[in-house]
Amino acid sequence: MIDSLLVNDFTGGLNYRADAFKLADNESPDMLNVDIDPRGGFSSRWGMKDYNSSAIGSIASGSFTPKRLFAWDGPSRYLMIAANDKIFHTTSGSVSASIATTDNPSGAMFAPWSSSSTSYVYMACGRGYAGKKFDGTTTTTLTVSATGAWQDSFASPTGTHMPKADLCTTHIDRMWVANTNENSTNYPNRLRWSHPSFPESWRTDDYIDVVDGGSGITGIVPFGDQLLIFKPRAVFALTGYDEESFQLVPLSVEIGAANAQCIAKSEQAIFFFSWPDGLFAYNGSGFTNIFQAIHPIIDENLINETSLSGMFVSWVDRLLMLSVPLGASPITQDTYETVGATYDQSTITYGGSTKATIPTVTYVWDPSIREGGAWTLYKTGDDYGLAHATTFLQTDGSRVPVALHPYHARVLKINQINEHSDTIAGTVYGFDSYYVTKWQDAQNTNAKKFWRRPEMVVRQLGETISLPVSVYHDWNTGTVAKSFTVDMDGQYIDGGYGSFGQPDLGSDVVKGHNLGLARSVQLKINGDAGKPWGVNAITYKYNPRRVRT
Repeated sequence: MIDSLLVNDFTGGLNYRADAFKLADNESPDMLNVDIDPRGGFSSRWGMKDYNSSAIGSIASGSFTPKRLFAWDGPSRYLMIAANDKIFHTTSGSVSASIATTDNPSGAMFAPWSSSSTSYVYMACGRGYAGKKFDGTTTTTLTVSATGAWQDSFASPTGTHMPKADLCTTHIDRMWVANTNENSTNYPNRLRWSHPSFPESWRTDDYIDVVDGGSGITGIVPFGDQLLIFKPRAVFALTGYDEESFQLVPLSVEIGAANAQCIAKSEQAIFFFSWPDGLFAYNGSGFTNIFQAIHPIIDENLINETSLSGMFVSWVDRLLMLSVPLGASPITQDTYETVGATYDQSTITYGGSTKATIPTVTYVWDPSIREGGAWTLYKTGDDYGLAHATTFLQTDGSRVPVALHPYHARVLKINQINEHSDTIAGTVYGFDSYYVTKWQDAQNTNAKKFWRRPEMVVRQLGETISLPVSVYHDWNTGTVAKSFTVDMDGQYIDGGYGSFGQPDLGSDVVKGHNLGLARSVQLKINGDAGKPWGVNAITYKYNPRRVRT
């Protein structure tokens, strides 16, 4: 008698927390560079490619320190780029020369301002530099607000001023700054606001010092009628519309934002990474922890507090991306035989490689997949994660999801439909991809079964592909018990277009090889580099064996 198990739902996504016996049927303990279809299957992610053909600011690879992308809809549409200690911009891939310098450790912050006659983006350049504004052509340095340079009269609110600050944003009818420097003194907990409707006029006493939650305001983000103020261990909401009605309300004194790079905003929520708690979403009424499935990367000290400057939280293409420096730097080749190498430092891993300080992986959370969303994992073709990302609407009306590369001075176009490889700094990479299934034991952990040839419903994408499959037995992930290859010839009947913009070319049922005699089996399905692939269902077939008493 042959029994069978059908698995056609993979929407649980990545789960590091559950052990081999606790994974749900639709979850995976490991995957790379695959996307989960909301209907249940999985497929290789789309490719990435250079947006700018030459290095930003002529910065050499390895010397690039990406910080922030900001899409500004000004007189034209500009992508503002903060990297190293400079600010750049582009409209269609050709990057400008530097337009400003900053000492903000999280990069310059940007705040758009539009009225009937003007459109600017204001830039907070750090506590050591005057603020600036950019109109698409000219960059203007603003007068530093300080003693003798405040505009205390509402009757004549003239000025071309801005306090030195790490953070800025627009909210209601004012410009706001935080973490300021005034008269050569740093005020890391200070929040200031401009005159109403005059972003370059500031009164002496228009500020609040937010003292709870650790040292330093790490982010200010408008969300509906609230201005959220983040500190390392607290979140506050400023409500009200003027000096008489402003109120500071503590939302949490347990969690906060590690830095400005670790905050992202969508239409429905503000996302932020709190050290060492994880990633949270605030929807205007409460907090949700969306990090549980991958929290072991903190529990097992795979990242720590020293790596927070290399973390990025981004909302791009309706996806949340969390990029982290996980493991060792992919460019380090030190061994125990390397002359002068030492291995007793916190920055050196056991194997001798330098611990990563820039993103090596990017976790992607898709809120549209089942209730609660699902996580997957990306790496670029050259073995990095992505730095900050955003969605850029170009002047020609096309929408381009973009991200900064953490090593090469490039902006990358990501999620490029019908691209199946990565082009980074001019080099083409066929990136690795795979999906690891949960263990299958036919709900009987004790009895051995003879696992026959599984049947896979493989997505037909018009390419001849070979998918190597590794087989593991009895919860032992350290040894490959068997291996085989699933082949497809690429023949298809055109059926139009389905989800993800991929051709709906149908699916083929293909058989693998016998999986062998074991209590449980697990499959690792590897992709064919540079080619599209996907799986919609797996049917396991087995002969049960009686348990002797």
